[in-house]
Parts: sequence; C-alpha cells; structure tokens
Amino acid sequence: MTTVTAFAPLLFMTGIFGKFVKQIPQVVIITLCASLVQALVVLPSHIYDLNKMSEDEARKHFERSSKHRLMNGLLSFYEKTLRFLISRRYFATLFFTVLMLGTFAFGYFKIPFILFPAEGIEQFFVRVEGEVGTPVEVTTERMQAIEKALLKLPKNELDHFVTMGGITQNDPTDPFTNRASHVGQIWVFLTPETERQRTAHDIIESLRPEVEKIEGFKKVYFDNVRPGPPVGKPVAVRVKGDDFAVLDKLAQQYVAYLNTLPGVKDVKSDYEPGKSELRAQIDVGRMSQAGLTYQDVAAAVRASFEGGIATTIKQGDEEIDVVVRFPEEIRRNKTSLQDVLISNREGRLIPLKQIATFRAEPALSMIKHDDRKRLISVTANVDEAVTTSRKVNAALAEHFKDKIKEFPGVLVKYGGEEEDTQESLDSLIRAMVLAIFLTFIIIAATFRSLWEPLVILTTIPMGMMGVVYGFYLFGEPLGFLATLGIIGFVGVIVDGALLIIEFINQEKAKGVAFKEAIVRGSKARLRPIILTTATTVLGIVPSAFGIGGTDPFIQPMAFAMNWGLAVGTFLAVLFIPVFLAVLDDVFGRFRRKESAA
Repeated sequence: MTTVTAFAPLLFMTGIFGKFVKQIPQVVIITLCASLVQALVVLPSHIYDLNKMSEDEARKHFERSSKHRLMNGLLSFYEKTLRFLISRRYFATLFFTVLMLGTFAFGYFKIPFILFPAEGIEQFFVRVEGEVGTPVEVTTERMQAIEKALLKLPKNELDHFVTMGGITQNDPTDPFTNRASHVGQIWVFLTPETERQRTAHDIIESLRPEVEKIEGFKKVYFDNVRPGPPVGKPVAVRVKGDDFAVLDKLAQQYVAYLNTLPGVKDVKSDYEPGKSELRAQIDVGRMSQAGLTYQDVAAAVRASFEGGIATTIKQGDEEIDVVVRFPEEIRRNKTSLQDVLISNREGRLIPLKQIATFRAEPALSMIKHDDRKRLISVTANVDEAVTTSRKVNAALAEHFKDKIKEFPGVLVKYGGEEEDTQESLDSLIRAMVLAIFLTFIIIAATFRSLWEPLVILTTIPMGMMGVVYGFYLFGEPLGFLATLGIIGFVGVIVDGALLIIEFINQEKAKGVAFKEAIVRGSKARLRPIILTTATTVLGIVPSAFGIGGTDPFIQPMAFAMNWGLAVGTFLAVLFIPVFLAVLDDVFGRFRRKESAA
C-alpha cells in the first residue's frame, strides 16, 4: 500500500508534464495490485505444493549449507555494529545529521538540474536567416552548401534530412512558426543513438565551424529536438513593452551579455526590421479643410498602387476583372506617393502631399504581442557540459536586476526551460509532499503512534542521499525523470523500516528490555530486508545502467530508484534502531518525571 500511495499523487499532476507521466503511475499501481492478489491468493498454494520437506528438515538442510554460514557471519557482524552504535547513539545521531546536511549541500552545489538532459536526441534543425527580402529561391539555393556538409557525415550517423525554404517551425502546430522568404531550415534525422558512436551534441559541434562560415546568411543556428514533452528553449527572455525601439535596445544588451557567458550558443533576438517603407503622416486639420476623410485617403492610395476594379469583361463563360493602377515604373518611384490625387466631396482633386508629410522608416517583418504588449524574445542554447539553463538564467537575473529599472514601462520575464523547470518542480514537490503525507497516515494508523511513523519517514532522506552519491559518481545531472524515481522509491524504502519496528514491538511485547528488543528485532529482519532490496536493485540495474539497450526516459528514473534503495536501505538498517533508542531515552525521561509528580 505504501508503494501505491507513493505513485498515486502522480496521477493528479497538472499541465503538459502531468499528461506526460500519467501512464507511469497507472502501470505501477495496476501491477502492484495484481502482485498483491498473486501474493495473497496464488503464492500460498504454490508454496504448499512445492514444499516436500517438513519444517525441521528444511531448517537442518539450510543450516548445513554455506549460505547459512555466510548469513550467520553477517548477522553476527550486524549485531556487534548495532550494539556499538546504540551505545553511542547520540554521537551516531549527530554524525548522521551532519552527513545528511552535508550530502544535500554538496548535491545542491555540485549536481546540476537539467529538466530533460540532452540524451537520446535523434533529430535537430539547422536554421538560417538571410537579408530581409531575399527571394525564397535564393535562400533555398544557398542552403545547398549546408546539405553538402551534412552529406559528409558517416552513413551510420545520418539517416536523412528535409530542406524547407521560406519557413522555420518545429511542427505544423508550432505557435512560433516564421514564414518569410529569407529564412529556412533543414530537419536532420540521425540514426538511433545505439548505432553510432557520437552523440547529437558531438555531431552538431563538428558541423558548426563549417556551416557557420557559409556565405549568404546573417545567422546560422542549431536547435535540438529533445524527446519528451515539449519544453521551451534553455534560455528564453521575453521583453515586453509599448515601444519596439526601447525593447530592442534592452534586448540587444541581453544578446551582448549572453554572448560573453561560457557554454551559451546560438544567441538570437527575434526582432527583425523588414524592408524600408514610406510612411505618410496625415495632418488632420489640413485633411478636414480639404473636405477629405481617412477612408478617402486610404481608398485613393490603395487604388493607385494595389489597383481597383474598373470594369469586368466577359471572355467565353469566364468573367475577368479589369484592374486599373499606376504603371510599375511609377509605383517604384518614391515621389509618386506624394502625387496621388484624392477626390473630395466637391469633386476637386487634392494631392496627398498637400495634407501629409512623408518619411522613410524600416518596417517590421513580424509584430509579436503578449498580454497586449509588444514582445521581443531573446533565446539561446546551452552546452550542458559547460553550464546549465538554471545557471545562465540566474546570471541574467542578477546582471540585469538594476539595469531593467533604466527602462520604465518594460517588463522582462525569464521563460523557456527555466519556466518549465519551475512549473515541473512545483508540481513534483506537491506530489512528493502528498505521497509522504499519505504514507505517514497509513503507517500511523497501522502502529497507532505518531513518533514511530516519523522515524520510519527518515528513510526518505536516507534514500535521497543515495541519489546524490550515485548521480555525482557517474556524472549524471538530476532532472524531471530522476525526480520521479525519487518519488517512486518513497513507498518502497519505508517497508524495511516498517518491518524492523514491527518486530521490535513484538520483542518488546514479550517483556524484553527495549534496547535489547531493538537489537533482536532488527537482527531478525535483516535477512528478508537484504533479500528484498537486493532482488529489487538487481532487477532495476539493467534499466539503470543501460544493459541491453538504453532508454532516455526510463534510465534516469531507474538510476535514482537503484541508488536510493541501495544506499537508503543500508543507512536504514543502521540508524533506524539508533533513532528508536534515542526516542526511548527522551520518552523515558518524560515517564519518570510524570511518575515522580
């Protein structure tokens, strides 16, 4: 029940991450319920059928085996160690507390947290941007040089690629799709990671020098397609306000600073001025005096340059519109806009230059909004071997803490992977707190005590210490899936401590002194605890270490459970009895004071 309780809160996680992990607790809970039925109903009948020896014969057979001698030696060593720790229980408790706090502090500073590490990547994009106005045919032709660089990759690395000119998007539903003639992308598909020696990161870094020197593009950058739920860019700064000139000034400062940070690559601002355009600023007073309206001006300009339907002619069964507009040579002349004639209500023709002033300004190729504010996004990728998204975002927040105040009315939000990381951590923390609380309720109801369940729950930080040791020793970052593994072993690791306390209480009920009951009960349950933990850990090892094949989703979760159970169980069988002895001293003093009173 405790294991089911640990996984159950994952069913209620919200957002995209909740949908992503929902199948994991469903499978685990169904499997555990089925195994419970098997253990209570099917297994006893099998044991009865298979047990041909009497209980005395079975015991004698086991006592003659080498396994019995090995287990006796282990139990004897464990008893001596336990008596030593209990005799020095306050020092042992202090030692464990310092070890635990030191381990967590070490993990906080030494083990990076990456939402979804760049493992198992089999796809990436090579994206390009040319000068605004570049025809799509020219953009596509220039991308052929990148295609040649890709074709140099070994056959066991490159599967195929798809070239798309005039568009950049992750998928057809991508809200940040950019359609323009001067942009394009190549969608590269690699062979499975088990079939090649280099990772996607290594392949990209080998391509980067050759691709970035190709002429004809302002920007060339790479984007990974990570497995798992869709998450934002490792670095994504959203700058919002009313004036694009002010927003771009601040955005460029972010770009410049990001380019100075080690491990930060593919820095890009999505603010991009378009072609130069001629703008007419209407003088409302003059327009009214001339007897014109905005509608009159707009209709005349549109008819002159875009054209208006003058009549329709019929050719066979088809009707053809006759469009009248300025000839092309006049439309290309900048001064022709000033000479557009507008008819007022009196029939007089008023030149546009009589009621307007003109200025040439760069247009915007795209205008993005967020919450009714104009938006510029600055994005970047990070080399996870050098830094992490969280470190870069923390550096940005610290560096621009005071500089943002120089831009009144401008709002800055750090989104992308940082926002997704915070959302996932909040959801996981809520799930873990609920799992621990429900586990506490079940144990408290079982023992009809509040203090013993609290002692049992100390096995959870013991298991988390094992996760820290394991991930640091193997150089692995913590992530969303590893955190799921931590939540998963909450219900498993408490079982050993629960059995120890159950047998200690049984010894105590026989009239044995409590300190002696602690030793006897712990020693009696050591063998089954070792066997159950060993079988669980060994069963997880192939998934945790990629024996027989790796899976980027299962491996971090299995790795966390493997190290958490192994180290947590080792610490539990040593320190749970110690904590119980300390609690007995504390409550013993209270009982003596009450008796004296």
